[in-house]
Amino acid sequence: MNQKIIGILILLMAVVVLIFSQFGNGAKVRALKKEMLALEDGSVMTLEEVIPFEWERLFQFDPYTPREQIEEAIRKKIHRSSITVNDNERTMLAMSGRDVVYDSSGDPSVYGYLFQTSGEMKRGEHTEFRVEHRGDYVFLVRTDSEREFNEKQIDGINE
Repeated sequence: MNQKIIGILILLMAVVVLIFSQFGNGAKVRALKKEMLALEDGSVMTLEEVIPFEWERLFQFDPYTPREQIEEAIRKKIHRSSITVNDNERTMLAMSGRDVVYDSSGDPSVYGYLFQTSGEMKRGEHTEFRVEHRGDYVFLVRTDSEREFNEKQIDGINE
């Protein structure tokens, strides 16, 4: 009898933790969207100045990136319900230590913004991005050597 009660309590605690972790990510998604949509067109900034939560590494993956490739890049198993399924969708993950502190997948039209980069960025690298408002989107476009590649990505977004 006591084992059943303990088992039920453990299960309930796991559900509560799962629910709170989802709300935490949702708040971060909304906070980042608010920051991005408030950026002034033409301004130049770093991710450290824009992202309103603690992070050490930020990953952005191109459309159709397999879960296994994402897990290999972040060196951690993930349990996500959605992997990108069309040409516009991107997956963005932010890590702090071994923890995923931000997880979003979707079309820029849903979020209203897009970081124009792929791969891993580390806090403290101070990579500069230029803000570009295009239609309903806010793009952060890298100002370094990836510029030509990023322009092709921007032009490829279906508006």
